[in-house]
Amino acid sequence: MSSELILGVLTIIYVNFILSGDNAVVIALAVRSLPPKQQKLGIFWGSFAAVALRIALRQSFSPISNLKEVFCISPALDPYKSTLAIDSGFPAYRHYFLAKWKRSLRKKQHFFPELYHFGDILHHNTCLALTEAIMPYYPEFGNYRDYFRQYTLTGEVLASLAMPVTIFTSEDDPVVASEDFHQLPSNPYLQLSVQKSGGHCGFLDPFPWGCWYERRIAYIMEQKAQA
Repeated sequence: MSSELILGVLTIIYVNFILSGDNAVVIALAVRSLPPKQQKLGIFWGSFAAVALRIALRQSFSPISNLKEVFCISPALDPYKSTLAIDSGFPAYRHYFLAKWKRSLRKKQHFFPELYHFGDILHHNTCLALTEAIMPYYPEFGNYRDYFRQYTLTGEVLASLAMPVTIFTSEDDPVVASEDFHQLPSNPYLQLSVQKSGGHCGFLDPFPWGCWYERRIAYIMEQKAQA
């Protein structure tokens, strides 16, 4: 693998699972900062993969220059269903996501104290309760179900993809339902890789030191760079 390609891989973003419009801005800026050769292979990578999918959908009418391909690891196609799975599943997942989300809310309040006052809602101990409590900050949505529907990517939503997207997910993901991926519409730009095991953004092979999808993506990137 060339040193330029390694540098490109190292500059790719790892993003997280909970949806956030702010991250779309960060991703766009990061892709534009890549060297020209790597910009052509600009990739979104990680568990904020649903954000990357929404950006890919917008490429046909609101493009990010030089973005040519998107890779998504364990994207939450149905955020409402994933939120319920987190709250009802292994407690460590709920504690992890809640702690991470609350930390981001505290940072947002710190930087924009005139806009946000989250102190009275941070006591909630489920993701769904915190989502419902934060809705007054988003009056454009009637309720949290409207909010979730806005960001749901099931059904025919991805039928309009007009740029290459590869999704990696697993049957044993405790957060994202694998059946949602099997019901995605046929699209020549969409490549789906559903593994029997891998958990949520795991795919450790060999365990615990290696990551299967990183090697696969690096291989695909190298093939495209040589084309």
